[in-house]
Amino acid sequence: MKKEARLRNLLPRFNALPIQDPVEYRMGLLLQVILLGFMVVILIAVVLNLLIAPEIPWQVVLGRNFVFIVVLGIPALLLRKGYFRASALIVIGIFFLLEAIAVLALNIREASDTFSFFTLATILAGLLLGRRTLAALFLLSAGVVMYGAVVLPQGDDAGLNGLAIAFNFILLNGLIVLFIDRFGITLRAALTDALSREGELKQETLERRKAEQELRESEERFRVLAENSVAGILISDVKGEIIYVNETLANIFEFETSEEFIAANTTNLYKDAATRFDLLQRLRYEGKVVNYEAEMLTKTGRSITVLHSTRLEGDHLFGTLVDITERKRSEEERERLIEELTSKNAELERFTYTVSHDLKSPLVTIKGFLGYLEQDVMSGNVERLKKDSKRIANAVDKMAQLLDDLLDLSRVGRFVNPPELIPFDELARQAIELTQVRIQEYGITIHQQKDMPAVYGDRPRMIEVLHNLIDNAVKYMDHRRKPVIELGTQGFDKGKPIFFVKDNGIGIALEYQESIFKLFNKLDAASEGTGVGLALVKRIIEVHGGRIWVESAPGKGSTFYFTLPGTKTAEL
Repeated sequence: MKKEARLRNLLPRFNALPIQDPVEYRMGLLLQVILLGFMVVILIAVVLNLLIAPEIPWQVVLGRNFVFIVVLGIPALLLRKGYFRASALIVIGIFFLLEAIAVLALNIREASDTFSFFTLATILAGLLLGRRTLAALFLLSAGVVMYGAVVLPQGDDAGLNGLAIAFNFILLNGLIVLFIDRFGITLRAALTDALSREGELKQETLERRKAEQELRESEERFRVLAENSVAGILISDVKGEIIYVNETLANIFEFETSEEFIAANTTNLYKDAATRFDLLQRLRYEGKVVNYEAEMLTKTGRSITVLHSTRLEGDHLFGTLVDITERKRSEEERERLIEELTSKNAELERFTYTVSHDLKSPLVTIKGFLGYLEQDVMSGNVERLKKDSKRIANAVDKMAQLLDDLLDLSRVGRFVNPPELIPFDELARQAIELTQVRIQEYGITIHQQKDMPAVYGDRPRMIEVLHNLIDNAVKYMDHRRKPVIELGTQGFDKGKPIFFVKDNGIGIALEYQESIFKLFNKLDAASEGTGVGLALVKRIIEVHGGRIWVESAPGKGSTFYFTLPGTKTAEL
Protein backbone atom coordinates (compact mmCIF):
# COMPACT_ATOMS: atom_id res chain seq x y z
CA MET A 1 0.00 0.00 0.00
CA LYS A 2 2.86 2.40 0.82
CA LYS A 3 4.51 1.71 -2.54
CA GLU A 4 1.22 2.38 -4.37
CA ALA A 5 0.78 5.63 -2.45
CA ARG A 6 4.31 6.68 -3.37
CA LEU A 7 3.65 5.95 -7.04
CA ARG A 8 0.42 7.95 -6.92
CA ASN A 9 2.29 10.89 -5.38
CA LEU A 10 5.12 10.65 -7.91
CA LEU A 11 3.05 11.50 -10.99
CA PRO A 12 1.84 14.94 -9.75
CA ARG A 13 5.42 15.80 -8.83
CA PHE A 14 6.64 14.67 -12.24
CA ASN A 15 4.03 16.90 -13.92
CA ALA A 16 4.64 19.89 -11.63
CA LEU A 17 6.57 22.13 -14.03
CA PRO A 18 6.60 25.86 -13.09
CA ILE A 19 5.60 26.96 -16.61
CA GLN A 20 2.72 29.43 -16.84
CA ASP A 21 1.87 29.22 -20.53
CA PRO A 22 -0.46 26.19 -20.94
CA VAL A 23 0.81 25.28 -24.42
CA GLU A 24 4.46 25.49 -23.36
CA TYR A 25 3.56 23.48 -20.25
CA ARG A 26 2.27 20.61 -22.40
CA MET A 27 5.32 20.88 -24.65
CA GLY A 28 7.53 20.89 -21.55
CA LEU A 29 5.97 17.63 -20.35
CA LEU A 30 6.70 16.12 -23.77
CA LEU A 31 10.31 17.34 -23.67
CA GLN A 32 10.71 15.97 -20.13
CA VAL A 33 9.56 12.52 -21.29
CA ILE A 34 12.00 12.68 -24.24
CA LEU A 35 14.92 13.52 -21.95
CA LEU A 36 13.98 10.81 -19.47
CA GLY A 37 13.70 8.34 -22.34
CA PHE A 38 17.21 9.16 -23.57
CA MET A 39 18.60 8.72 -20.05
CA VAL A 40 16.91 5.32 -19.74
CA VAL A 41 18.34 4.27 -23.12
CA ILE A 42 21.82 5.32 -21.99
CA LEU A 43 21.49 3.31 -18.77
CA ILE A 44 20.34 0.25 -20.73
CA ALA A 45 23.32 0.72 -23.07
CA VAL A 46 25.66 0.80 -20.06
CA VAL A 47 24.27 -2.50 -18.75
CA LEU A 48 24.49 -4.14 -22.20
CA ASN A 49 28.08 -2.96 -22.71
CA LEU A 50 29.13 -4.33 -19.33
CA LEU A 51 27.48 -7.70 -20.06
CA ILE A 52 28.23 -8.16 -23.76
CA ALA A 53 31.61 -6.42 -24.11
CA PRO A 54 33.61 -7.19 -20.93
CA GLU A 55 36.85 -6.41 -22.80
CA ILE A 56 36.02 -2.70 -22.51
CA PRO A 57 37.07 -1.44 -19.06
CA TRP A 58 34.08 -0.71 -16.92
CA GLN A 59 35.60 2.63 -15.90
CA VAL A 60 35.56 3.71 -19.56
CA VAL A 61 31.95 2.60 -20.08
CA LEU A 62 30.68 4.33 -16.95
CA GLY A 63 32.73 7.48 -17.48
CA ARG A 64 31.68 7.96 -21.12
CA ASN A 65 27.99 7.40 -20.45
CA PHE A 66 28.10 9.49 -17.26
CA VAL A 67 29.10 12.45 -19.45
CA PHE A 68 26.07 11.91 -21.69
CA ILE A 69 23.73 11.70 -18.70
CA VAL A 70 25.19 14.91 -17.25
CA VAL A 71 24.77 16.67 -20.62
CA LEU A 72 21.11 15.57 -20.80
CA GLY A 73 20.62 16.38 -17.12
CA ILE A 74 21.35 20.08 -17.68
CA PRO A 75 18.25 20.75 -19.88
CA ALA A 76 16.20 18.47 -17.62
CA LEU A 77 17.19 20.54 -14.57
CA LEU A 78 16.42 23.80 -16.43
CA LEU A 79 13.04 22.39 -17.40
CA ARG A 80 12.23 21.57 -13.77
CA LYS A 81 13.07 25.21 -12.96
CA GLY A 82 10.61 26.45 -15.59
CA TYR A 83 13.08 27.43 -18.33
CA PHE A 84 11.30 25.66 -21.18
CA ARG A 85 12.85 27.51 -24.13
CA ALA A 86 16.39 27.33 -22.76
CA SER A 87 15.99 23.60 -22.13
CA ALA A 88 14.60 23.00 -25.62
CA LEU A 89 17.40 25.01 -27.22
CA ILE A 90 20.04 22.97 -25.36
CA VAL A 91 18.49 19.64 -26.46
CA ILE A 92 18.24 20.82 -30.06
CA GLY A 93 21.78 22.20 -29.84
CA ILE A 94 23.10 18.82 -28.62
CA PHE A 95 21.69 17.00 -31.66
CA PHE A 96 22.90 19.73 -33.99
CA LEU A 97 26.42 19.87 -32.56
CA LEU A 98 26.81 16.07 -32.55
CA GLU A 99 26.01 15.92 -36.26
CA ALA A 100 27.98 19.06 -37.10
CA ILE A 101 31.09 17.60 -35.42
CA ALA A 102 30.60 14.35 -37.35
CA VAL A 103 30.36 16.23 -40.68
CA LEU A 104 33.45 18.34 -39.94
CA ALA A 105 35.48 15.43 -38.55
CA LEU A 106 34.62 12.91 -41.30
CA ASN A 107 34.02 13.29 -45.02
CA ILE A 108 30.47 13.98 -46.20
CA ARG A 109 29.78 10.42 -47.35
CA GLU A 110 30.78 8.87 -44.04
CA ALA A 111 28.73 11.40 -42.07
CA SER A 112 25.62 11.13 -44.28
CA ASP A 113 24.39 8.03 -42.44
CA THR A 114 23.85 10.13 -39.31
CA PHE A 115 22.09 13.10 -40.98
CA SER A 116 19.00 11.99 -39.08
CA PHE A 117 20.35 13.96 -36.09
CA PHE A 118 19.96 17.15 -38.15
CA THR A 119 16.44 16.06 -39.13
CA LEU A 120 15.53 15.21 -35.51
CA ALA A 121 16.82 18.61 -34.33
CA THR A 122 14.77 20.33 -37.05
CA ILE A 123 11.56 18.48 -36.10
CA LEU A 124 12.03 19.30 -32.39
CA ALA A 125 12.67 22.97 -33.25
CA GLY A 126 9.48 23.20 -35.30
CA LEU A 127 7.27 21.45 -32.77
CA LEU A 128 8.70 22.97 -29.57
CA LEU A 129 9.92 26.47 -30.48
CA GLY A 130 8.17 27.59 -33.65
CA ARG A 131 8.86 28.94 -37.12
CA ARG A 132 11.91 31.19 -36.49
CA THR A 133 13.95 28.54 -34.72
CA LEU A 134 12.89 25.97 -37.36
CA ALA A 135 14.11 28.21 -40.20
CA ALA A 136 17.37 29.14 -38.41
CA LEU A 137 18.23 25.50 -37.64
CA PHE A 138 17.49 24.44 -41.21
CA LEU A 139 19.79 27.14 -42.59
CA LEU A 140 22.57 26.24 -40.12
CA SER A 141 22.36 22.50 -40.90
CA ALA A 142 22.28 23.22 -44.64
CA GLY A 143 25.33 25.47 -44.23
CA VAL A 144 27.26 22.80 -42.33
CA VAL A 145 26.45 20.12 -44.93
CA MET A 146 27.39 22.39 -47.85
CA TYR A 147 30.62 23.34 -46.08
CA GLY A 148 31.42 19.67 -45.59
CA ALA A 149 30.65 18.91 -49.24
CA VAL A 150 32.45 21.88 -50.85
CA VAL A 151 35.30 22.94 -48.56
CA LEU A 152 36.42 19.79 -46.73
CA PRO A 153 38.49 17.19 -48.65
CA GLN A 154 36.37 14.33 -49.98
CA GLY A 155 38.85 12.15 -51.86
CA ASP A 156 39.68 11.97 -55.56
CA ASP A 157 36.29 10.73 -56.77
CA ALA A 158 33.90 11.97 -54.03
CA GLY A 159 33.41 15.68 -54.86
CA LEU A 160 30.39 15.24 -57.10
CA ASN A 161 28.94 12.61 -54.78
CA GLY A 162 29.38 15.01 -51.84
CA LEU A 163 27.47 17.75 -53.65
CA ALA A 164 24.69 15.31 -54.58
CA ILE A 165 24.41 14.18 -50.96
CA ALA A 166 24.31 17.80 -49.80
CA PHE A 167 21.65 18.80 -52.32
CA ASN A 168 19.54 15.71 -51.48
CA PHE A 169 19.75 16.56 -47.77
CA ILE A 170 18.78 20.22 -48.30
CA LEU A 171 15.85 19.38 -50.59
CA LEU A 172 14.46 16.60 -48.38
CA ASN A 173 14.90 18.56 -45.14
CA GLY A 174 13.38 21.63 -46.82
CA LEU A 175 10.21 19.66 -47.54
CA ILE A 176 10.20 18.35 -43.97
CA VAL A 177 10.54 21.94 -42.72
CA LEU A 178 7.51 23.02 -44.79
CA PHE A 179 5.43 20.15 -43.43
CA ILE A 180 6.55 20.65 -39.80
CA ASP A 181 5.83 24.39 -40.05
CA ARG A 182 2.25 23.79 -41.20
CA PHE A 183 1.72 20.89 -38.80
CA GLY A 184 3.12 22.88 -35.85
CA ILE A 185 0.69 25.75 -36.48
CA THR A 186 -2.26 23.35 -36.66
CA LEU A 187 -1.08 21.43 -33.57
CA ARG A 188 -0.66 24.56 -31.43
CA ALA A 189 -4.06 25.94 -32.53
CA ALA A 190 -5.80 22.64 -31.73
CA LEU A 191 -3.98 22.35 -28.38
CA THR A 192 -4.91 25.93 -27.44
CA ASP A 193 -8.58 25.33 -28.29
CA ALA A 194 -8.63 22.06 -26.34
CA LEU A 195 -7.05 23.66 -23.25
CA SER A 196 -9.53 26.54 -23.39
CA ARG A 197 -12.47 24.15 -23.60
CA GLU A 198 -11.03 22.03 -20.76
CA GLY A 199 -10.85 25.12 -18.54
CA GLU A 200 -14.45 26.01 -19.32
CA LEU A 201 -15.64 22.50 -18.49
CA LYS A 202 -13.75 22.51 -15.19
CA GLN A 203 -15.30 25.85 -14.29
CA GLU A 204 -18.78 24.55 -15.11
CA THR A 205 -18.16 21.46 -12.96
CA LEU A 206 -17.05 23.60 -10.03
CA GLU A 207 -20.11 25.81 -10.39
CA ARG A 208 -22.41 22.77 -10.48
CA ARG A 209 -20.83 21.25 -7.36
CA LYS A 210 -21.15 24.57 -5.59
CA ALA A 211 -24.86 24.79 -6.52
CA GLU A 212 -25.51 21.23 -5.28
CA GLN A 213 -23.77 22.00 -1.97
CA GLU A 214 -25.87 25.13 -1.52
CA LEU A 215 -29.02 23.11 -2.23
CA ARG A 216 -28.18 20.53 0.44
CA GLU A 217 -27.53 23.25 3.01
CA SER A 218 -30.81 24.93 2.12
CA GLU A 219 -32.74 21.71 2.79
CA GLU A 220 -31.31 21.56 6.32
CA ARG A 221 -32.41 25.09 7.14
CA PHE A 222 -35.87 25.10 5.51
CA ARG A 223 -37.83 24.97 8.81
CA VAL A 224 -36.30 28.25 10.02
CA LEU A 225 -36.14 30.04 6.67
CA ALA A 226 -39.52 28.96 5.27
CA GLU A 227 -40.99 32.39 4.56
CA ASN A 228 -37.73 33.74 3.06
CA SER A 229 -36.65 30.61 1.26
CA VAL A 230 -35.90 30.69 -2.44
CA ALA A 231 -37.17 27.08 -2.65
CA GLY A 232 -40.78 26.10 -2.68
CA ILE A 233 -41.80 24.54 0.66
CA LEU A 234 -44.78 22.28 1.23
CA ILE A 235 -46.26 20.66 4.35
CA SER A 236 -49.11 18.17 4.09
CA ASP A 237 -50.56 15.17 5.92
CA VAL A 238 -50.24 11.61 4.71
CA LYS A 239 -53.69 11.78 3.09
CA GLY A 240 -52.54 14.54 0.76
CA GLU A 241 -54.28 17.48 2.45
CA ILE A 242 -52.02 20.52 2.02
CA ILE A 243 -51.39 22.39 5.25
CA TYR A 244 -48.88 24.99 4.12
CA VAL A 245 -47.01 26.23 1.04
CA ASN A 246 -44.84 29.31 0.75
CA GLU A 247 -45.17 31.98 -1.90
CA THR A 248 -42.16 30.67 -3.77
CA LEU A 249 -43.88 27.35 -4.43
CA ALA A 250 -47.04 29.12 -5.59
CA ASN A 251 -44.95 31.25 -7.97
CA ILE A 252 -43.16 28.21 -9.37
CA PHE A 253 -46.50 26.80 -10.48
CA GLU A 254 -47.71 30.25 -11.64
CA PHE A 255 -50.39 30.67 -8.96
CA GLU A 256 -51.12 34.18 -7.71
CA THR A 257 -51.06 33.28 -4.01
CA SER A 258 -50.30 30.35 -1.76
CA GLU A 259 -54.01 30.17 -0.79
CA GLU A 260 -54.96 29.65 -4.45
CA PHE A 261 -52.45 26.80 -4.69
CA ILE A 262 -53.84 25.10 -1.55
CA ALA A 263 -57.37 25.32 -2.94
CA ALA A 264 -56.36 23.81 -6.30
CA ASN A 265 -56.35 20.13 -7.30
CA THR A 266 -52.60 19.53 -7.13
CA THR A 267 -52.76 15.95 -8.40
CA ASN A 268 -53.21 17.41 -11.87
CA LEU A 269 -49.84 19.17 -11.65
CA TYR A 270 -47.92 15.97 -12.34
CA LYS A 271 -47.25 15.56 -16.04
CA ASP A 272 -47.33 11.78 -15.68
CA ALA A 273 -49.49 10.03 -13.05
CA ALA A 274 -46.86 7.27 -12.78
CA THR A 275 -44.35 9.85 -11.48
CA ARG A 276 -46.66 10.81 -8.58
CA PHE A 277 -47.30 7.14 -7.78
CA ASP A 278 -43.53 6.35 -7.76
CA LEU A 279 -42.86 9.34 -5.47
CA LEU A 280 -45.52 8.23 -2.95
CA GLN A 281 -44.24 4.64 -3.00
CA ARG A 282 -40.71 5.77 -2.20
CA LEU A 283 -41.94 7.91 0.68
CA ARG A 284 -43.98 5.01 2.04
CA TYR A 285 -41.12 2.47 2.00
CA GLU A 286 -38.04 4.70 2.50
CA GLY A 287 -39.48 7.54 4.55
CA LYS A 288 -37.77 10.24 2.48
CA VAL A 289 -36.97 11.35 -1.03
CA VAL A 290 -33.97 13.55 -1.80
CA ASN A 291 -33.55 15.42 -5.10
CA TYR A 292 -36.22 13.41 -6.90
CA GLU A 293 -36.46 14.81 -10.42
CA ALA A 294 -39.98 15.11 -11.85
CA GLU A 295 -41.74 16.68 -14.81
CA MET A 296 -44.71 18.79 -13.70
CA LEU A 297 -47.21 21.28 -15.14
CA THR A 298 -47.90 24.81 -14.00
CA LYS A 299 -51.34 26.37 -13.72
CA THR A 300 -51.08 27.54 -17.36
CA GLY A 301 -49.98 24.09 -18.59
CA ARG A 302 -46.28 24.98 -19.06
CA SER A 303 -43.93 22.04 -18.51
CA ILE A 304 -41.24 22.47 -15.84
CA THR A 305 -38.65 20.22 -14.19
CA VAL A 306 -38.47 20.25 -10.39
CA LEU A 307 -36.41 18.56 -7.69
CA HIS A 308 -38.47 17.05 -4.83
CA SER A 309 -36.86 16.70 -1.41
CA THR A 310 -39.47 15.30 0.99
CA ARG A 311 -39.27 13.62 4.39
CA LEU A 312 -41.99 11.65 6.20
CA GLU A 313 -42.13 12.49 9.89
CA GLY A 314 -45.02 10.95 11.78
CA ASP A 315 -48.25 11.82 9.97
CA HIS A 316 -46.81 14.73 8.02
CA LEU A 317 -44.75 15.29 4.91
CA PHE A 318 -42.23 18.10 4.84
CA GLY A 319 -40.97 18.86 1.35
CA THR A 320 -39.14 21.36 -0.82
CA LEU A 321 -39.47 21.85 -4.55
CA VAL A 322 -36.85 23.61 -6.64
CA ASP A 323 -37.42 24.63 -10.25
CA ILE A 324 -34.41 23.35 -12.23
CA THR A 325 -35.86 23.85 -15.70
CA GLU A 326 -33.19 26.32 -16.77
CA ARG A 327 -30.44 24.29 -15.13
CA LYS A 328 -31.59 21.18 -17.00
CA ARG A 329 -31.43 23.09 -20.23
CA SER A 330 -27.93 24.24 -19.36
CA GLU A 331 -26.88 20.66 -18.53
CA GLU A 332 -28.30 19.38 -21.80
CA GLU A 333 -26.42 22.10 -23.64
CA ARG A 334 -23.25 21.19 -21.78
CA GLU A 335 -23.70 17.50 -22.65
CA ARG A 336 -24.21 18.49 -26.26
CA LEU A 337 -21.00 20.52 -26.18
CA ILE A 338 -19.09 17.64 -24.56
CA GLU A 339 -20.39 15.26 -27.22
CA GLU A 340 -19.41 17.76 -29.90
CA LEU A 341 -15.92 18.09 -28.37
CA THR A 342 -15.55 14.30 -28.32
CA SER A 343 -16.62 14.17 -31.95
CA LYS A 344 -14.14 16.93 -32.84
CA ASN A 345 -11.31 15.08 -31.09
CA ALA A 346 -12.16 11.89 -32.97
CA GLU A 347 -12.33 13.89 -36.20
CA LEU A 348 -8.92 15.41 -35.40
CA GLU A 349 -7.44 11.93 -34.90
CA ARG A 350 -8.86 10.74 -38.24
CA PHE A 351 -7.68 13.95 -39.87
CA THR A 352 -4.12 13.54 -38.54
CA TYR A 353 -3.95 9.91 -39.70
CA THR A 354 -5.27 10.74 -43.17
CA VAL A 355 -2.98 13.71 -43.62
CA SER A 356 0.12 11.76 -42.56
CA HIS A 357 -0.85 8.96 -44.97
CA ASP A 358 -1.62 11.11 -48.03
CA LEU A 359 1.35 13.44 -47.61
CA LYS A 360 3.69 10.44 -47.73
CA SER A 361 2.84 9.81 -51.40
CA PRO A 362 4.58 12.90 -52.86
CA LEU A 363 7.43 12.49 -50.35
CA VAL A 364 8.01 8.91 -51.54
CA THR A 365 8.00 10.16 -55.15
CA ILE A 366 10.48 12.91 -54.32
CA LYS A 367 12.78 10.57 -52.42
CA GLY A 368 12.73 8.03 -55.24
CA PHE A 369 13.58 10.52 -57.95
CA LEU A 370 16.27 12.15 -55.82
CA GLY A 371 18.15 8.90 -56.25
CA TYR A 372 17.62 9.09 -60.01
CA LEU A 373 18.90 12.68 -60.01
CA GLU A 374 22.16 11.49 -58.49
CA GLN A 375 22.48 8.88 -61.24
CA ASP A 376 21.64 11.49 -63.91
CA VAL A 377 24.33 13.83 -62.56
CA MET A 378 26.88 11.03 -62.47
CA SER A 379 26.06 9.90 -66.02
CA GLY A 380 25.73 13.47 -67.40
CA ASN A 381 22.32 12.68 -68.92
CA VAL A 382 20.86 16.20 -69.04
CA GLU A 383 17.61 15.21 -70.74
CA ARG A 384 16.74 12.57 -68.15
CA LEU A 385 17.83 15.00 -65.39
CA LYS A 386 15.23 17.50 -66.63
CA LYS A 387 12.49 14.84 -66.71
CA ASP A 388 13.27 13.63 -63.19
CA SER A 389 13.42 17.22 -61.92
CA LYS A 390 10.03 17.85 -63.51
CA ARG A 391 8.54 14.84 -61.71
CA ILE A 392 9.93 16.08 -58.38
CA ALA A 393 8.45 19.52 -59.07
CA ASN A 394 5.05 17.92 -59.81
CA ALA A 395 5.20 16.03 -56.50
CA VAL A 396 6.04 19.29 -54.68
CA ASP A 397 3.09 21.02 -56.43
CA LYS A 398 0.79 18.20 -55.35
CA MET A 399 1.95 18.52 -51.75
CA ALA A 400 1.47 22.31 -51.87
CA GLN A 401 -2.07 21.85 -53.22
CA LEU A 402 -2.83 19.33 -50.47
CA LEU A 403 -1.55 21.72 -47.80
CA ASP A 404 -3.53 24.65 -49.25
CA ASP A 405 -6.74 22.58 -49.30
CA LEU A 406 -6.13 21.41 -45.73
CA LEU A 407 -5.51 25.00 -44.61
CA ASP A 408 -8.79 26.08 -46.23
CA LEU A 409 -10.61 23.20 -44.52
CA SER A 410 -9.12 24.09 -41.12
CA ARG A 411 -10.31 27.69 -41.46
CA VAL A 412 -13.99 26.73 -41.81
CA GLY A 413 -15.78 27.76 -38.62
CA ARG A 414 -12.81 29.81 -37.33
CA PHE A 415 -12.49 32.56 -39.94
CA VAL A 416 -15.97 33.70 -40.95
CA ASN A 417 -17.57 36.59 -42.79
CA PRO A 418 -20.53 38.42 -41.21
CA PRO A 419 -23.66 36.28 -41.81
CA GLU A 420 -26.43 37.81 -43.90
CA LEU A 421 -29.78 36.91 -45.47
CA ILE A 422 -29.10 36.05 -49.13
CA PRO A 423 -31.51 35.02 -51.95
CA PHE A 424 -30.48 31.52 -53.01
CA ASP A 425 -31.07 32.44 -56.67
CA GLU A 426 -28.27 35.00 -56.34
CA LEU A 427 -25.88 32.45 -54.79
CA ALA A 428 -26.65 29.94 -57.56
CA ARG A 429 -26.06 32.56 -60.27
CA GLN A 430 -22.68 33.56 -58.84
CA ALA A 431 -21.58 29.91 -58.45
CA ILE A 432 -22.59 29.14 -62.07
CA GLU A 433 -20.55 32.13 -63.28
CA LEU A 434 -17.46 30.71 -61.57
CA THR A 435 -17.86 27.45 -63.52
CA GLN A 436 -19.09 29.03 -66.77
CA VAL A 437 -15.97 28.22 -68.80
CA ARG A 438 -16.19 24.48 -68.11
CA ILE A 439 -19.97 24.49 -68.56
CA GLN A 440 -19.60 25.99 -72.05
CA GLU A 441 -16.65 23.73 -72.88
CA TYR A 442 -18.70 20.57 -72.24
CA GLY A 443 -21.99 21.99 -73.61
CA ILE A 444 -23.81 21.51 -70.30
CA THR A 445 -27.40 22.71 -69.92
CA ILE A 446 -28.21 24.39 -66.58
CA HIS A 447 -31.79 24.40 -65.20
CA GLN A 448 -32.34 26.66 -62.21
CA GLN A 449 -35.58 27.03 -60.30
CA LYS A 450 -36.85 30.55 -59.74
CA ASP A 451 -37.87 32.26 -56.50
CA MET A 452 -35.99 29.84 -54.24
CA PRO A 453 -35.99 30.61 -50.47
CA ALA A 454 -33.39 32.97 -49.03
CA VAL A 455 -30.73 31.54 -46.71
CA TYR A 456 -28.84 33.04 -43.76
CA GLY A 457 -25.10 32.61 -43.53
CA ASP A 458 -21.59 33.35 -44.79
CA ARG A 459 -21.95 34.40 -48.45
CA PRO A 460 -18.45 33.39 -49.74
CA ARG A 461 -18.68 30.01 -48.01
CA MET A 462 -22.14 29.29 -49.44
CA ILE A 463 -20.93 30.20 -52.93
CA GLU A 464 -18.02 27.82 -52.31
CA VAL A 465 -20.51 25.03 -51.50
CA LEU A 466 -22.46 25.49 -54.75
CA HIS A 467 -19.30 25.97 -56.81
CA ASN A 468 -17.82 22.70 -55.51
CA LEU A 469 -21.06 20.76 -56.12
CA ILE A 470 -21.47 22.16 -59.67
CA ASP A 471 -17.78 21.57 -60.44
CA ASN A 472 -18.10 18.01 -59.11
CA ALA A 473 -21.11 17.41 -61.38
CA VAL A 474 -19.14 18.69 -64.39
CA LYS A 475 -16.16 16.51 -63.51
CA TYR A 476 -18.20 13.26 -63.44
CA MET A 477 -20.50 13.87 -66.42
CA ASP A 478 -21.53 10.95 -68.64
CA HIS A 479 -20.52 12.27 -72.06
CA ARG A 480 -22.57 9.60 -73.84
CA ARG A 481 -25.69 11.68 -73.20
CA LYS A 482 -26.41 15.42 -73.28
CA PRO A 483 -25.19 16.73 -69.90
CA VAL A 484 -27.74 18.53 -67.71
CA ILE A 485 -27.37 20.08 -64.23
CA GLU A 486 -30.37 21.19 -62.16
CA LEU A 487 -30.44 23.49 -59.13
CA GLY A 488 -33.56 23.80 -57.03
CA THR A 489 -35.37 23.35 -53.75
CA GLN A 490 -37.61 20.58 -52.45
CA GLY A 491 -39.51 20.89 -49.17
CA PHE A 492 -38.16 21.45 -45.65
CA ASP A 493 -36.28 19.45 -43.02
CA LYS A 494 -36.73 20.56 -39.38
CA GLY A 495 -37.71 24.02 -40.50
CA LYS A 496 -34.78 24.42 -42.90
CA PRO A 497 -35.30 24.51 -46.70
CA ILE A 498 -33.87 21.56 -48.65
CA PHE A 499 -31.83 22.48 -51.76
CA PHE A 500 -30.39 20.14 -54.37
CA VAL A 501 -27.83 19.98 -57.19
CA LYS A 502 -28.78 17.23 -59.64
CA ASP A 503 -26.88 15.85 -62.66
CA ASN A 504 -27.28 13.04 -65.19
CA GLY A 505 -23.65 11.92 -64.89
CA ILE A 506 -22.05 8.55 -64.19
CA GLY A 507 -23.64 8.23 -60.73
CA ILE A 508 -22.27 6.87 -57.45
CA ALA A 509 -22.57 3.32 -56.14
CA LEU A 510 -24.33 2.92 -52.80
CA GLU A 511 -21.20 1.74 -50.97
CA TYR A 512 -19.38 4.99 -51.78
CA GLN A 513 -22.15 7.45 -50.90
CA GLU A 514 -20.85 7.98 -47.35
CA SER A 515 -17.10 7.83 -48.01
CA ILE A 516 -17.12 10.55 -50.71
CA PHE A 517 -17.59 13.16 -47.96
CA LYS A 518 -14.43 12.03 -46.16
CA LEU A 519 -11.04 13.67 -46.59
CA PHE A 520 -9.00 12.69 -49.71
CA ASN A 521 -11.67 10.24 -50.96
CA LYS A 522 -12.23 10.33 -54.71
CA LEU A 523 -14.31 8.05 -56.94
CA ASP A 524 -11.56 8.11 -59.55
CA ALA A 525 -8.03 8.28 -58.15
CA ALA A 526 -6.76 9.55 -61.53
CA SER A 527 -9.21 12.47 -61.68
CA GLU A 528 -8.19 16.06 -61.03
CA GLY A 529 -8.31 17.55 -57.54
CA THR A 530 -7.16 16.41 -54.09
CA GLY A 531 -10.38 14.86 -52.74
CA VAL A 532 -10.95 17.68 -50.26
CA GLY A 533 -13.87 19.37 -52.08
CA LEU A 534 -16.83 17.39 -50.73
CA ALA A 535 -15.27 17.22 -47.24
CA LEU A 536 -15.06 21.02 -47.35
CA VAL A 537 -18.69 21.27 -48.54
CA LYS A 538 -19.88 19.02 -45.70
CA ARG A 539 -17.91 21.01 -43.12
CA ILE A 540 -19.29 24.39 -44.31
CA ILE A 541 -22.89 23.13 -44.29
CA GLU A 542 -22.54 21.59 -40.81
CA VAL A 543 -21.02 24.81 -39.44
CA HIS A 544 -24.18 26.55 -40.69
CA GLY A 545 -26.33 24.02 -38.81
CA GLY A 546 -27.38 22.04 -41.90
CA ARG A 547 -26.67 18.60 -43.30
CA ILE A 548 -25.85 17.07 -46.70
CA TRP A 549 -26.53 13.68 -48.30
CA VAL A 550 -26.57 12.14 -51.77
CA GLU A 551 -29.01 9.94 -53.66
CA SER A 552 -27.52 8.20 -56.67
CA ALA A 553 -27.12 5.00 -58.67
CA PRO A 554 -24.50 4.03 -61.27
CA GLY A 555 -25.47 5.35 -64.72
CA LYS A 556 -28.43 7.33 -63.37
CA GLY A 557 -26.77 10.52 -62.20
CA SER A 558 -26.51 11.98 -58.71
CA THR A 559 -28.57 14.37 -56.58
CA PHE A 560 -26.85 16.14 -53.69
CA TYR A 561 -29.39 17.36 -51.12
CA PHE A 562 -28.47 19.83 -48.39
CA THR A 563 -30.20 22.07 -45.85
CA LEU A 564 -29.34 25.62 -44.87
CA PRO A 565 -30.94 27.96 -42.32
CA GLY A 566 -33.44 30.49 -43.58
CA THR A 567 -33.03 32.66 -40.48
CA LYS A 568 -30.43 33.32 -37.80
CA THR A 569 -29.60 30.15 -35.80
CA ALA A 570 -27.58 29.25 -32.69
CA GLU A 571 -24.65 28.15 -34.90
CA LEU A 572 -24.46 31.65 -36.43
